[in-house]
Amino acid sequence: MIVGDVTRLTELGIGSGYNLLLDLGCFHSIPDEGRGDYVKGASAIAPSGATMLLFGFTRREKSTRLGPRGLAPNEVRDRFTEGWELDSELGGRPIAGYDAAWYTLRRR
Repeated sequence: MIVGDVTRLTELGIGSGYNLLLDLGCFHSIPDEGRGDYVKGASAIAPSGATMLLFGFTRREKSTRLGPRGLAPNEVRDRFTEGWELDSELGGRPIAGYDAAWYTLRRR
């Protein structure tokens, strides 16, 4: 098992060439200022043709201290512009009072 900071993914020594990346609620919990580093790390370990499945809660209009920060509208598309294509965004049923969505991205 590897324990580390996903905003410093390339420093963990996990290698590269991952064809499938699965995020079940990590990205939406990272502070806004660290999200660009997350994208850089994911981009560094995923070759062309790789798929990323990303689950996240959407950001609430009113900020609360409980729960994850959430994703702003179009944030996944906007942050993964370099080297990624957003294949799909599928809204899901609310979980614990948060609207949720699944995103499928493909590495160019």
